[in-house]
Amino acid sequence: MSVTYQIDDDHRLRLWYLGGEVDPREVLRRISLAGLDPNFRPEYDVLVIFEENAQLHGLNVETLAEIRITAIESRNTRPVNRTGKAAMICPNQMALIMGRLYQAAGMADPDYFLDYRICTNVAEAGSWLSRDLSGLKLPQYAQTGN
Repeated sequence: MSVTYQIDDDHRLRLWYLGGEVDPREVLRRISLAGLDPNFRPEYDVLVIFEENAQLHGLNVETLAEIRITAIESRNTRPVNRTGKAAMICPNQMALIMGRLYQAAGMADPDYFLDYRICTNVAEAGSWLSRDLSGLKLPQYAQTGN
């Protein structure tokens, strides 16, 4: 699994690039650690980009519940760590699966990840985050939504 985290001051984003066999629990652990970085910018929105070769393993309703609990704990223990909006860019097939899982998780909790959008291309993500995302390193599928 490849996880790259960076602060992009030009776009006011906390960027995450995920590649290889992505384990959601490991990503969650790394996201939690990022909040301890002295350069962390809690006021920036979040953009997660799946690389061309990324494969998601172990994501299910239970894992989403763990992610939600960790996010709530993080917000309660560090009130400054509040994200305005977040977007994820992933290939079409992965987006369909993730959308179904998010929908299943959301049926039990209407406030579940309301400010999070699953996108299949940079135009959708830019629209959701209300900014121009040109100049970002993007996989080919993210430029067209395939």
